[in-house]
Amino acid sequence: MTAPFCYFTTNFEEMYLLFRHFYCKVLSYLTSFSSNKNSSLHLLYNFDEIFSSIMPDLKDYFKSYGFDINSVVLDWFTTCFSELFNPEQLFKIYDILLVTNNYQILIIIALALLDNKKSKLLVLNSKNDIVTLFKNYRFEDVDIFVMTKNYLENSTFT
Repeated sequence: MTAPFCYFTTNFEEMYLLFRHFYCKVLSYLTSFSSNKNSSLHLLYNFDEIFSSIMPDLKDYFKSYGFDINSVVLDWFTTCFSELFNPEQLFKIYDILLVTNNYQILIIIALALLDNKKSKLLVLNSKNDIVTLFKNYRFEDVDIFVMTKNYLENSTFT
């Protein structure tokens, strides 16, 4: 999560202050399990309801193999997708969170990610294959907002 802040400065004190501010404003909510509307737990609850209603086939598929997608999505929320995207993409997510304070965008991004890999997921034949796909899940060359925009334009999500 801290890597993108290295692009701003080589001064460790400045880097620390930038990250500290970001942590206090954004990540403190995402890494806590409280009833706050911006906590990961609350976001996960909302995600699960939306995911169940707009991608029931994928939800049933995961369930049939005993795979808990919520544990993957919780990891995405608590790390703010830092393991999936390059720093440039992470800054786009960070900007939205800092400027709008709208954490619901994380749910939309998670849904877009799943939709992006849905066809690859549905042909896997075991829980181990699903786990492997998620372990290797990276989007180095994808623009998160183009992907999210395309998802919103082509989905039933409202």
